[in-house]
Amino acid sequence: MSAMKTIKLFENADFAGEERVFLCAGPYRDIPSVDAGKCSSIVVESGTWILYEDKDYMGKAYILTKGQYSNPAKWTGSGGTISCVRCVGDDTLTLFEHSNFNGRACTLTGQAPNLTRVRFNDKASSAIVTGKFTWQVCEDEDFGGRKWDLKPGSYPDPAGMGGHDVLSSARPCQENPGIELFEHTDFKGQSVSCGHTGTLVEVGWLGGGFNNKCSSIKVHQGTWVVYEHINFRGKAHVLKPGEYSDCTKWQGEEDTITSVRSVPGNALVLFGGDDFSSYSALPLVESHGNFADLGFDDKASSAIVTGGDWEVYEDSSFGGKQWKLSPGQYTSLATLGCNDKLSSAKRL
Repeated sequence: MSAMKTIKLFENADFAGEERVFLCAGPYRDIPSVDAGKCSSIVVESGTWILYEDKDYMGKAYILTKGQYSNPAKWTGSGGTISCVRCVGDDTLTLFEHSNFNGRACTLTGQAPNLTRVRFNDKASSAIVTGKFTWQVCEDEDFGGRKWDLKPGSYPDPAGMGGHDVLSSARPCQENPGIELFEHTDFKGQSVSCGHTGTLVEVGWLGGGFNNKCSSIKVHQGTWVVYEHINFRGKAHVLKPGEYSDCTKWQGEEDTITSVRSVPGNALVLFGGDDFSSYSALPLVESHGNFADLGFDDKASSAIVTGGDWEVYEDSSFGGKQWKLSPGQYTSLATLGCNDKLSSAKRL
């Protein structure tokens, strides 16, 4: 289960002075400005964080994991300032536009048959792999051409990943399949699988070789949402572990699935659109008092609860009008009167 990632920045050395806390609930978060003159010591409570000396995620970059960093001179070697911060989630591959983790980034939680779909085709020059899985990065789309395996760790230059700007697809080499999609009914024909990590796994496009070709499905682990269109749009169906031998029996037609997304267990997951659609999703495994910290204030339109009872609130700090959500699916929060109104949530 992916917990909240937390970093604390202190104005002075030895954790003194003004304290600022930044959180990351999903697979990644970019924090474009942290006031460069006010960061002299750091506590990373959880997660993998990258700190940059220059704005726009440029200049020297420092990768920090859980620990206490009382004086920047001890981990930067120069006592340099910090201008912006980026978090990369658990069990992810993050690709960077330039060497040394500089520039624009793209974080993947599941297979990406064509990096053009995430505007990162032939643009990667460094990478970070977190978690326990090795990732395979490929020269051509649909996992074709030359291939390189990236084990968990950091790759500050393109030497170990084929060179500058050559990658067009990527996928995790996972031992635990979460969902398998088959070309024909009764689990026959070509198939593609997505791994189960226990966290939010998102595959915004199944690839040119398998787009709109699914007629049967096996869900081995977890709860999955399958979508009609790319990037989690269109009709959505929530599937729990089991075998679905003929898609026409539960969605009315076959060959219409284009993207899939897992839902973490024992969690509350909020979606930016009705029927679990929208590119944005917020997974919560613990109470959180201010969705603005996570860039999700007043944005929830549907929800899935996979475990426990929750109360969601109109205001931050668990204030204002409240609604109780029990395990189940809420295709439209408008029916409860709280569409685009939620600012905090508490696990009961």
